[in-house]
Amino acid sequence: MRLLSILSFITCVLSLVLADTEIINFHLPISSECSSIRETTTSALVQHEWTILKPSKPLIFNLNSSSPQKGFTLDFKQLRYNVWTIRASWPGSSPTRIKINPPNSSYQFSIESSALSPRMSHHLLRDFMNKYANLEIKDVNQANRESSSLSFDTPITITLEPLILGIIPKTALPTIIIIILSVILVGLNVTRIIRIIELAINQFGDDASPAQGKKID
Repeated sequence: MRLLSILSFITCVLSLVLADTEIINFHLPISSECSSIRETTTSALVQHEWTILKPSKPLIFNLNSSSPQKGFTLDFKQLRYNVWTIRASWPGSSPTRIKINPPNSSYQFSIESSALSPRMSHHLLRDFMNKYANLEIKDVNQANRESSSLSFDTPITITLEPLILGIIPKTALPTIIIIILSVILVGLNVTRIIRIIELAINQFGDDASPAQGKKID
């Protein structure tokens, strides 16, 4: 039990470190009321900034402090699904606030980013060095430090895919089917597996008994 707990903890930590995720789901067709509100979130982007995003074909790009926003045009490739999902993921080592603005009636949406938290100040290290090592460390201008703490450059992976039955991403469907089939097969053969284990244990016990008898003689 302790080993399982440790493994679960490690898995959870790794998932937090390796990637963060932002997801939105939406239905087609997009209602006109929602679309009129969403038009304002994409109006700042000019036409040449729109990138075409196709189903199950992830795009990788960078958002940074000088270019924190990117726009996309959805191309559903005539796939007839009513529910879709847009998923953005980025390394957990790059703390960034990501917001996906839902698509409008033109099937356009945008992603906005900003620094999640400023970088740690090194004033404690500077004070320690000045006090105990008698080393002079030049201070940096406060405005420059604040500007540096807010800078970021984060790789983003964006994916568009339909939701099967409205809840299951299409790319995850094969994995889910394999898991279900494995559970069914194990359930149907659990009695046989238990018998095989019991026979193996009994066989091992029978083989061990004569060996112990010979030692006693």
